[in-house]
Formats: sequence, structure tokens, C-alpha cells
Amino acid sequence: EWRKTKGAGPEGTRQSQVLFFAFEPGTGLPSIPRKPRSGVPGGYERIGDGLDELEWTDLFRECHHAARRLASENPDIKVVIKAKGNLSKGSRLYEILGMGKKLPPNLKIAVGGDPFEMIVHSNVVCGMNTTGLFEALAAGKPVVVPKFSEALDSRMQAYLVDMEDSVLYASSPDDLVAKLKAYAKERCSRSTELSEGTKKILQKWTGNADGLSGLRVREALLKEIETPHRSFLGRENKK
Repeated sequence: EWRKTKGAGPEGTRQSQVLFFAFEPGTGLPSIPRKPRSGVPGGYERIGDGLDELEWTDLFRECHHAARRLASENPDIKVVIKAKGNLSKGSRLYEILGMGKKLPPNLKIAVGGDPFEMIVHSNVVCGMNTTGLFEALAAGKPVVVPKFSEALDSRMQAYLVDMEDSVLYASSPDDLVAKLKAYAKERCSRSTELSEGTKKILQKWTGNADGLSGLRVREALLKEIETPHRSFLGRENKK
């Protein structure tokens, strides 16, 4: 019902917008963070077996450069890069986006907060290993996921969320820019109904393909509250 009134459908005359979910070189990879005062060097405990060396080094660089390039080459497309947490000076993401230099006027950096409104106002969404992509699918938006560099490495497959055929895959940085540009400029009407592939992936990862998980949680809680329970001594608790 939401998609029929506010979600997919004609894109209208608003400015084309691409939403890119930023990620870090270690996003989704094994790690054991420790508190700052723990005395653990670097703030992370060593895992061993080569897992500490895993990184999306090239994918991180190439994807974020592609997002900036998309904005630079297409001034009519608004590119929003959504980052998590504190994007501090000197961080790898800050450096890779060239935030110390002048950014293209159509490139916006958003830090923290709920991305839902950004998703709704975007023509296409891009990212990897983020729940934001499921939100985009549920909103009826096309999703593009990078599938190159370390994302092709057999050692890394266990740490990638497999979204199967519910998304489009970019085979290179050039392909990523091309796909995002094409969907950003597309003006045809989109279906308000989710494809079977999208419903399947939403059911698999979120259990909310029909949008009624909140109602099911409510019913389960009410059932639990209203059902008489026995105490540890075996006596029934009277309400």
C-alpha cells in the first residue's frame, strides 16, 4: 500500500538522485573490537588464521572514487553518500572521498541518521553489506551492488550478503558509474509490486516481505502477556 502512494511509480520532474551507502575496508569482516582503555593495540584483538589481514582495499577505493566521478561527470545528478558514525578528518573514508578538497556541488555527504527519506527520494541505491539495501528493495527502488575486486575473491564470499537476483551487479568501476547514471536518468514508471525475487530475498533476510512483521510481533507479545504462566515452583501465576 505504501509503495502505491509514495514509493515506486513515475519519478516525476524532481532532480535525479543516487544514494550511495559508504562502507569501510573492514565492513562485514571478522573483528573483535575492544574498549579504548583495554590496552589492546589498535583497539582490535587479533583473531589469527589470516582473518586479520582481510580487507576490501581495492573495492573500497574504486567504489568511492566511482561515486565521486559520477557526480563530477554528471552535474544534473545529485549524488548522496551516506556514511555511518563520525566522518573525522584523517579517516580513510574522509581521505578517499577527497573531503579536504573542493567537492562537486552536486555531491552531498550525509553522516548518521535514518536513511529512509534519502531512499524514498532517490532513483537508485548502491552499497554493500548494509541493511539500507533491503530498505531500498522494500521501497521498490533499483539496487546496484559492486561485484569486482575483492568481491570476486573466493576467501571473501562468506562475508558478502548474497542478495541473489533481487539486485543488479556492477562488474567494474566503469560499469558501476554507467548503471547508476542510467537508472538515475530513467524516467519511466516503476511497478508498485515487488518481484518474486525481491519478496524472496526480503523474506530470507528480514522476514517482512509482506510488511506485517510489526503486527506479528504485537500479536506474539499480546499472546505472551495474556497466557497464564507457571512459576519456577510449578504454581500458576494468577493475573
